[in-house]
Amino acid sequence: MTFNGITPKVSLSHVDGFTFVDKVSHDNYSEAETSVVSKQVEDYYDRFGKTPPSVTGDQAYGSRSNRKMLEEKKIRGSFKRLGRKSEKNKKQDQYFKRKQRERNKIEGDIGNGKEHYGLDGIRYHDVSGSDTNSIK
Repeated sequence: MTFNGITPKVSLSHVDGFTFVDKVSHDNYSEAETSVVSKQVEDYYDRFGKTPPSVTGDQAYGSRSNRKMLEEKKIRGSFKRLGRKSEKNKKQDQYFKRKQRERNKIEGDIGNGKEHYGLDGIRYHDVSGSDTNSIK
């Protein structure tokens, strides 16, 4: 359900069975911004005292600027390869598939929150509505 065309977006991190909410936004496609991914990497560093070994996300996270930022910080990104598909990169494809399976844990956490904690009860997708909505 959307309200006035605004859909909430959440940036999450899944580490050792725990899911962290890094950002809640009502700006569509905000996760594609390098500042969002950079902030998530900084939050990870603040929590654990080291940079994450890898970053996995959907296609929006795999922008050229995000890839460049991760490369500069020596963090391995798991995104679809840009350009034409190569027959030589079987290991890279296996790594990508494994990381995407790990990413599915976050989808499971969202489903669990909806099923058991009332996250499916959010009815007001407005900047002030989702923050003030009561959860069971």
